[in-house]
Amino acid sequence: MKTLFLDFDGVLFDTVKEAYLLARYAYSDISVFDEVDNEEYIIFKNMRYIIVDSWNYLYLMNVIKDKTELKEEKYCDYLSNRDKVSEQIFEKKYLGKRKELITNNRDFWLNLATPYEFFNEIKKLKDDIDLYILSTKNEDAIYEILNKHDFS
Repeated sequence: MKTLFLDFDGVLFDTVKEAYLLARYAYSDISVFDEVDNEEYIIFKNMRYIIVDSWNYLYLMNVIKDKTELKEEKYCDYLSNRDKVSEQIFEKKYLGKRKELITNNRDFWLNLATPYEFFNEIKKLKDDIDLYILSTKNEDAIYEILNKHDFS
């Protein structure tokens, strides 16, 4: 049997919109149901590769609001001068809103994760391979999103 190890976010599913809407809410109190700011969203999406934990989005949002050209450099500047209190407040708000969406607006939340074409190819192979998803994402959320897309 062949074995395939995959990440979830950014490999099987595009989850940038969820992260952006939650980060924008935690940063600026903008409703997750409000229209996406395309200019911000493009910067956010292009820089998401530097994010490890949800509190990192605080500094990404700072960079977006700064409108600086040296985005990665500015992000590193913020990280080297961390404000742990602000990080905790931001992360609590970010994760709290995510939990609220999952509980009270489940369909909306589920639709924020869109499968890449690659995922559909993996679905065709599921009987021929052992598939493992290695992710920092909540395991229950992964299962639920996979089930929504007819994959168990």
